[in-house]
Amino acid sequence: MTVHYPSLTAFETAVLSGAPITCVMLRCELHYAHGQVVAEGVGARNLNQDYGDFNKALKMAEKSAHIDATLRLAGLSEVFTQDLEDRPIIEEEVAPPPPAKPKAAQKSASSNSAQGSSRQRTKPSAVPPVAANTVAEVVSPPPATTSAEDSELVSAEEVAGLRERIRDYGFTEKRVLAWLYKTTQGTVKQLQQLSISQCISLLKRLDQWAIDENVVTKEGNP
Repeated sequence: MTVHYPSLTAFETAVLSGAPITCVMLRCELHYAHGQVVAEGVGARNLNQDYGDFNKALKMAEKSAHIDATLRLAGLSEVFTQDLEDRPIIEEEVAPPPPAKPKAAQKSASSNSAQGSSRQRTKPSAVPPVAANTVAEVVSPPPATTSAEDSELVSAEEVAGLRERIRDYGFTEKRVLAWLYKTTQGTVKQLQQLSISQCISLLKRLDQWAIDENVVTKEGNP
């Protein structure tokens, strides 16, 4: 199986001739060894998404066309998607605390209550004070930490930091808001409406977008 871009020559000619180009659109064909076309796909990329970088826009258009052709070849268009915006936001689940262990010290004390008082005075305590405190800490359930993150909204400083991260990656706030509106079923329309847990998930999603799209930040870091 070989990959061909029959419209690539026309794009090269347009670039060399100095024609005004604002969008790169390519067609991808998958061929058998004897040249038969078995699948086709189309990919496009606006230059303003890559700040006029023809090389990056061309690579992204080629990648989209290639994926489109591959999905069509295997009939997987209903199973997989190449659109990152279609992936739902996933909140990280916190494992529930372990079940409380029975207080072995109390059970031991009740079973030995029938013994003589002289033996109780001479026998040292089975659990020293430090160990007893440790048992009490294990038995007591930890305080809940996820409810506050789910209900508390992000602060103005956190929104400013989020906007700065979006700009550093070269994304647009409009794209991020469109994804948030879709994945939260319309409950989040502005960055100020994000909860802390949703903000954390969005930051992870921005990092994943940057990895998938080979984005380089202003500091030169991928």
